[in-house]
Amino acid sequence: PTNRQAVVDTLRRRHVDDELDNVFMSDHPKSSSDSVCRLLLSADLYRFPWEHILDEACVRCVPILLAVPSNQSSVEYCNQNFVSYVINPSGDLVETERRFAPLVTTSTDFCGVIGRAPSEQEVLDFLTASKLYLYCGHGGGDAYLSNNKISKLNRIAPSLLIGCSSGKIKSVGVADPEGNPIAYTKASSPFVVCNLWDVTDKDIDAFTMRLLNGLLEMDG
Repeated sequence: PTNRQAVVDTLRRRHVDDELDNVFMSDHPKSSSDSVCRLLLSADLYRFPWEHILDEACVRCVPILLAVPSNQSSVEYCNQNFVSYVINPSGDLVETERRFAPLVTTSTDFCGVIGRAPSEQEVLDFLTASKLYLYCGHGGGDAYLSNNKISKLNRIAPSLLIGCSSGKIKSVGVADPEGNPIAYTKASSPFVVCNLWDVTDKDIDAFTMRLLNGLLEMDG
């Protein structure tokens, strides 16, 4: 397709053509309910938004370093029945706090902190002892518990990291790329929802509320 050829030409101009054959060695599948194109990408290629570029296919991107089989497969996920949350930890997202407070502070299904910064131990407990972790603040929350420490955890909760560019992957020279999605995946989170770019609080709060309610309804 034209889109794919344009991407190939652009990448070759950026001197990463030695890896292109590995990515495009076969035609990617057309979009369908049961057809997925999985790309195992190096640090040079992972920073590109392949899910958007290859919009004809259902694309899943995984860094090569995460393709190694885990030795933690026998560990069970936490069976707690509450949702943990960190909302407005910086104290300046007052509208976000106002929108979520009625939901999270009036139900025994939620446990967390709102309107203040959590301690490292609190975030650690939230990630390892709840069925779902919700972060609504600036960035992805790594200011309160570093990605280095998160990546060393074992089987953390599914996570919603709802902050500006919370899913941004950072290139660090010849080293492996870094970012919240990579750290959480290393820690065997079943899924991580992040934002690739900056977002406005009103729109993303509405999306998050619908997503959260949908997940809770599915869980029963």
